[in-house]
Amino acid sequence: MTSAMSDRLTTNSDGNVVVKGSWVTPLRIITLIIDGWTWSDILRGHPELVEDDIRACLAYALEDDDEDGK
Repeated sequence: MTSAMSDRLTTNSDGNVVVKGSWVTPLRIITLIIDGWTWSDILRGHPELVEDDIRACLAYALEDDDEDGK
């Protein structure tokens, strides 16, 4: 995980990666985007998040995908 992501993401007690201070996982954010939610929709639906959290989730998903392809 890059330092930009580690500023925004953490691993919870169940071993899942989540946005710090929330229960929201990167997969949840990706799923919302795939379902057609805009960033504004996501931020309204999850007021605990900021745009940098969404960016970190997207970056995490890309990094995770790159590791799967190795």
